[in-house]
Amino acid sequence: MLLNMVANAVKVKKNIMSNVSKRKRAKSDLPQNDHTEILYHLSVAVADAQNPETAATLLRDLLSYHEIEMIAKRLRIGKLLLEGYTYRDIAQKVHVGHTKIARVDEWLHSSGEGYRRAYEKIKGKDVGKILQKDTAVRLDALKRRYPLYYWPQIVLETIVKSATARQKKQIRAAVAAMESSREKTKLFRQLKKILS
Repeated sequence: MLLNMVANAVKVKKNIMSNVSKRKRAKSDLPQNDHTEILYHLSVAVADAQNPETAATLLRDLLSYHEIEMIAKRLRIGKLLLEGYTYRDIAQKVHVGHTKIARVDEWLHSSGEGYRRAYEKIKGKDVGKILQKDTAVRLDALKRRYPLYYWPQIVLETIVKSATARQKKQIRAAVAAMESSREKTKLFRQLKKILS
């Protein structure tokens, strides 16, 4: 078993090295061997992620917002190209120029086999749950970072979470009474969200 894992790791490393040497590399201070080793370690870290959420968390920790956006746009362009969209349609959907689309198209034709395999795996999968979870994680981080701004919501959540069954029933009754009013306050929306 261990021997198979080592053999697979060596194959992956050779594959990465051959792909890196095929492409033009931007001028870098890193020697080729270090560059390949870093890419290999990143590949292993992402591949070892148990699920997409874990991989997303890892990438969010490693990459800046700008880097994530840049990679996401390239992947979205590649997805749309594989689905047969025109350059004009892609430019409108992703808000990029034709030059960037042409570069991604060239990349797909010259060495995009890894992306094609990944695309086939994710084609048709729903990302709604991941997006909801991601939004919740970011909101929790904001609440921790700016507790004074979010203190009313934090207090409400704490009250509802620590309430007994009887108290929760009373809170639900109050929310139901608020529901009949025409104007829905921010407090009402927050309570309803916490209770659901």
